[in-house]
Amino acid sequence: MKYPSWKGFESKYPDYQEIAFEALARMLFRCRYELGDSLPYFKNQAGNETETIVVDGEEIGFQAKYFDNEINAASIEHSIKTAHNNHPNQSRMIVYTNLEFGNPRKKGETKTEKQKNIEQVAKDCNIQLEWMYGDNILDAVLRNELAYDVFFNTESNLQHIREDLSAYNDSQLDYINNQINFNGKTYKFDRSVSTNRLMTLIPGNNNVMLSGESGSGKSAILKEYYEQYKDNRDYVFFIINAGQLNVVDLNSLFHLHHDYIFADFYGYFAEVKNKILVLDSAEQLLDLNNRRVALMLVDKLRREGWNFIVTCKTNSAEDLISMLKEDFQLDFILQPVDALQDYELKNFEKDTGIRLPLDDKLRHQLLIPFYLARYCEVGGTDGNEKAFRERVWKQKVRGMSSFGRKIEACLFEIIRRKQTTGLFVIPIDGLDVDCVDCLIKEDIIGEIEHRGVFVKHDLYSDWALDYMLLSELIDKKSVEGKLVSKPTISYANAFRRWFIEKVDNEEPVVDTIIGVMFEKGIDDRWINTILEVIGSSNIYAQIFINKYERRLTEDDYYWFNTFANTVAVSCHIVSQYLPYKNGIRIPLSNSIGSGWEAAISFINNNKEDYFINNLSVVYNILNGYSNKRKKNEEIVKIAGLLALRIFDIQADPQYENLYFWQNNMKDWAALVCRYAIYIQDEMKSVLAKVVENSWIHHNSPYHELVEYLITPKNVFVDVNAYFVCREQLLAILKLFWSESKDNDRYYSNIGTELYFGLNPEGSGMNYFPPSPYQTPILGLLNTESLASLEDNATLDFVIDFVDACVFCFDKRGKQLQKLDEVTVSFDDGSQHKVLCSSMLWNMYRGSSGISVPNLLESIHMAIEKYLLDQLEGEEKKKNIERVRMILWRILRNSHSASLYAIVTSIVLAHYNELFDLFLFLIQDIRFLQLDLHRQINEYHIASMSFVYMSHKDYATERKKSADMEHRKLHLENLLTHLQIAYENSTKDEDKIRLNQLHLCVDKLLNDYKSMKKEAMSDEPYIMERINVRKWTKSTVTMANGIEAIQYEPVFPEHLVKDRDLTQNASDEAMFGLNITVWADKMLRDDIDSARMYQFHDKPKEILKIISEVEDSLTKNPTFMGLSMGREYVPYIGSAALLIYYREKISQEEIELCSQRVTEALLNPDFLLSGLMTGFDTILEAIPALIELYPNEKDTIADIILTYAKRRKEIGNFRSCDKIRQIIVKHNLWDRQADFMLYVQMRFYGGLNLARIEEITLNDAETMLSLLTEIPKDRVIANKCLVRLSDHWKSTGFDSMDYENQIYDSDLIAAYLMNTPENEIQQLASVFGDCMAKKQSHESILSSILIDCIYTKRYEQFWRIWNAFFPSLVKKAILLDSSTKMDYLLCPSFLRESSNDWFQFEEDNIEFFERVVNQVDHDDDVLFCVLKVFDTIAEKYQMKSIPLVYKLTRGDLSSWNRNKKVIISYMNMYVDSLNINHRSDIIYDKNLYDQYCAILEFMVKNQSETASRILKTL
Repeated sequence: MKYPSWKGFESKYPDYQEIAFEALARMLFRCRYELGDSLPYFKNQAGNETETIVVDGEEIGFQAKYFDNEINAASIEHSIKTAHNNHPNQSRMIVYTNLEFGNPRKKGETKTEKQKNIEQVAKDCNIQLEWMYGDNILDAVLRNELAYDVFFNTESNLQHIREDLSAYNDSQLDYINNQINFNGKTYKFDRSVSTNRLMTLIPGNNNVMLSGESGSGKSAILKEYYEQYKDNRDYVFFIINAGQLNVVDLNSLFHLHHDYIFADFYGYFAEVKNKILVLDSAEQLLDLNNRRVALMLVDKLRREGWNFIVTCKTNSAEDLISMLKEDFQLDFILQPVDALQDYELKNFEKDTGIRLPLDDKLRHQLLIPFYLARYCEVGGTDGNEKAFRERVWKQKVRGMSSFGRKIEACLFEIIRRKQTTGLFVIPIDGLDVDCVDCLIKEDIIGEIEHRGVFVKHDLYSDWALDYMLLSELIDKKSVEGKLVSKPTISYANAFRRWFIEKVDNEEPVVDTIIGVMFEKGIDDRWINTILEVIGSSNIYAQIFINKYERRLTEDDYYWFNTFANTVAVSCHIVSQYLPYKNGIRIPLSNSIGSGWEAAISFINNNKEDYFINNLSVVYNILNGYSNKRKKNEEIVKIAGLLALRIFDIQADPQYENLYFWQNNMKDWAALVCRYAIYIQDEMKSVLAKVVENSWIHHNSPYHELVEYLITPKNVFVDVNAYFVCREQLLAILKLFWSESKDNDRYYSNIGTELYFGLNPEGSGMNYFPPSPYQTPILGLLNTESLASLEDNATLDFVIDFVDACVFCFDKRGKQLQKLDEVTVSFDDGSQHKVLCSSMLWNMYRGSSGISVPNLLESIHMAIEKYLLDQLEGEEKKKNIERVRMILWRILRNSHSASLYAIVTSIVLAHYNELFDLFLFLIQDIRFLQLDLHRQINEYHIASMSFVYMSHKDYATERKKSADMEHRKLHLENLLTHLQIAYENSTKDEDKIRLNQLHLCVDKLLNDYKSMKKEAMSDEPYIMERINVRKWTKSTVTMANGIEAIQYEPVFPEHLVKDRDLTQNASDEAMFGLNITVWADKMLRDDIDSARMYQFHDKPKEILKIISEVEDSLTKNPTFMGLSMGREYVPYIGSAALLIYYREKISQEEIELCSQRVTEALLNPDFLLSGLMTGFDTILEAIPALIELYPNEKDTIADIILTYAKRRKEIGNFRSCDKIRQIIVKHNLWDRQADFMLYVQMRFYGGLNLARIEEITLNDAETMLSLLTEIPKDRVIANKCLVRLSDHWKSTGFDSMDYENQIYDSDLIAAYLMNTPENEIQQLASVFGDCMAKKQSHESILSSILIDCIYTKRYEQFWRIWNAFFPSLVKKAILLDSSTKMDYLLCPSFLRESSNDWFQFEEDNIEFFERVVNQVDHDDDVLFCVLKVFDTIAEKYQMKSIPLVYKLTRGDLSSWNRNKKVIISYMNMYVDSLNINHRSDIIYDKNLYDQYCAILEFMVKNQSETASRILKTL
């Protein structure tokens, strides 16, 4: 930046320097006080140039005075006085002037008389002046680049930017006509409602989306709004067509009459109050080649305070709103722009005198103002739509002369360039200038100065493509010539639009094109487009099937399958998107077109010959048709019967040996359920046969269908199936779940099912882990609710079924838990017996304590969830009485406390509305006891979450259930709470309720007197606690100063004594166990948690606790605390003292601690007897013993060898591994080298090292435990490792127990990760060969990965990984999937995908390139590549395109992995590429071709996503 000068200012603003100087002063003042846009002012504002501001309590204003020759004092004085009058509190004024005062005449003075007089005037007004003279201003400008460019830089044009922008905006909207002319009359439709809404929304800092059909008047509304505000200095607009954003350089958007850059643009308008970016035709953002420029533009303007108005077509609005929110962080208010109403069209006809057409289709089109305007342009016509279009085209484009053909050809060329480049603005180089001028004159194209032309309306683009294709495809020869070459994606999409009209009108060219498709070997891209249009048509698909039926059946139905697959993949429209991640959205689609019905009809007509051999095609058609909104009544029943047919075939004896191994029968079962409403009689008949014939075994007819119905695993089984077959399904549940009377089968895995009278085979259909979603009960209950069925069939079934199970358990299960019988009374005097136990009461919470069948737990969970859901939120008021009726039905009919417990749960959650049921439930103390224990168990339910690790949906539901507020309540504490609340209430209703509670309490007290008392029972305490009337009350002052009444129960003296004894016994049992917990936290370096214990860092207190525990154990050797591991506390505490505090205790205390630790170590059976022994802490004390007792090396060496030889798992490690870890952790081979050599030789003494390859596996592992993964003697250690692998090779890894497989893998991983580079290839290849031959050692790979993750030694990891390559990859065809997945960085230990679990670098891509080049099209490899480049290698995703391309050159039919899984991953993969790298791919021909090939491969394999993306390329 050059130093500014006033000469530059004057030359830049030769005609209006005063106005420019005021703007300069305003900018400098705003920047000085960081005011942003908040500096209001009025035209010709007096005194100050703007409104004053307040800074630190001081009111400040400024004046700008530009003078030609000298400072005019009177002008400044007048401004000061005026400012004071308008702002009497103003205390400071900054005066900006381009000149300075001259030198004072009097010697020694610093101010001239003129300056003094001005300052005196200011002083009289209590205003302090601050002068900003010419050079001061220039210095300030030097620090403000924008001010320099606008006011001083003669090479910058910023002073013209507002007028340039205004002219540009005008040109953008010039082509938009908001009025229609006809016969000299002008007509304008009233759009003031829409315009006024914009006027309201934009100043409120809102973004607005105008959506409507093409030509509906969106841009006209925009133009009216713009014209109202374009001259308002508080507004600035930037209007562009979204297609203009398909550029590489953002700054190119700001090449107006003068060239500007983006930074200058947003900086210049920073102070404007209302800044609005208008994006016309914004749906083009969805298919933009280069979204980077759009993101940069929108993101910066959003942060600069701009608002956004966008226009888009109606069918794109939802997708566009979603994309703008996810990718651009913009929320929009949707403002629909409707087509004209019929009355508006009639008024137009009346006012203009034009004759509107009688043709309904054309008349409907004229409801769009753009079409109406064109209709008027050509003088109106009473023809049809086609005639109208032809007349417009002739008049506006082709004309009647030969020159018209040149104009048409010019437009065709513009369209071709637009299709080829994707650009909005097309350069006119090489175009006929006269033709371009004619097209501009006819308002078909517009021009942007110095840049090119653009097509003004989509209508003209579409029509031009139609006429282009019409001229190119005129006969069979021209069709053949065009179709034999592979089309570009853009041309294929243009052909699609053209062909749709031809098919809809059944024009002769359709048969010509179809004939060429059948006869010539045309490219798949043409075939897919042709068949998609046929399938998507409203009626033509059946005509196509009928006309070409013979061709469709030839070659094993090749052409029909091609047609059906195209329909299944491409005949859809996206109805909505579900967000996934990183801008990727999962589309939900609806099926469209007549192709579905035509295909189903064809399949049905040929089913005897076709069905069995083409099941995948049949499934895809039936599955897709089930998503179609408007279904043909006859065809939909045929579809349902075809879905059921596969199960009918399995049930048919003549197909006894037929097994559909390639088909997922659960998918077919789900399909049948979706069609159930249309095949009710057939479904009922099938299920009735199952019940009648007791078909419950896995090889019984219809077993897979029935299994799907009774083990839904989620809530997504179609409710139609439940509604249609409810009666039969309940009968099937009873059949499958109940024990057969003549059941004499032998069951190899009997749980508690038989105690409850359950059929282990039917009820054991994998209902683990228990969940409300595991059985059909929840779905059946919801179906009854949705259908307003009042018979409660499902509830009654559950009541009867549960009762039968409980009665059976009462007979068979007494050794597990005895059931008590409780008699309850109802208001009508009737009585009812209920069987109770804690097991039953806790069943619905899954915390029964004994092994209750998962089936029963799941049923109970379903009942509770259904009832709680019925009363959730707004549903409560509507459903409360129905739920009350259900709860009373349970209480009156059920004999099981398990269902009574569910009623209790609902009552606790909604006790105010269900108070009558609460009174019933508190009639027996045993209910209070059971629910108290249930509530205590709630605290343990969270610890059971591990059972749901692989069931995310179940885990979420169980957590939500556990977190419900009413879980903190139980019957007893609610009873006491309500007594206190009602006692302090003044409401009459509460007084009545309090009296009812007192009557219930009195009854409980009287009943208790006659009950048999049991020792150590909590009943007497409950009795005292529930009688709130006996509690003491005292007034207390709360922390906030408010007085409150405190209630406390009063217990008789004997209960207090018993309670204290019990408490003391419990305390003594727990005494000292904190030492164990604290020592474990210290061992794991969790010092923060360890500090929470009062004895932390206080060794004397620890010694005292140890002593007291020893005394207690001596006095009570059989004390119950032994079962808690209390007997290990002295050893654990002593080991901790030796490890952490031996410098802080005496020698005598060290000796005592050492004796205890040695005693424990010398008794391995005692020390390794369980998880409570703290053996890891005690083993950790060995290094201390080595250091303290060098003369006891024999004893300590034997201890080390004892544990180094043991391979039995304790907890989550083995003692041999622990010894190895201790040696490494304490660096014993360096710090205690002589001792470790002694241990080594003591062990070697019985071995023949010359024949080490013959030593046993245990001896080899013991050696490795001693030598560790960083051995001093690498020769012996390497031989031991090789010996280990030889043993695996000879006996097979599968013969070893699973736990030791894992631990041995950890040992190998640690060893290899510490192996020198020159030894890696030899050792790694040994284990690589094992994995390649036995296919059972993938745990080695997982262990190496885990070691790498924790140690971050990636260079060593890749050395090992590459060393495995010859063994694993070259024999990949022999490997099982799990081994390949581990090796390709998709290990099984990752439960969920993560982007940061592994540090993947660009250089690592080479590894996958080597793999892919070796294995060709392996499905496991493809799956892993997709997953890796969607997670840890996501930033290199574009570089994976060649890999995926190569892997998809094969045929999926031979793959092992589920094709749907791979395609679903590929869908996310290509969607991510489309969103994040689309422009990069399009501009790289190789990548583009490979990407298109991948998409077309996916289309062949039923990917709707790929089909959708291809249409946009």
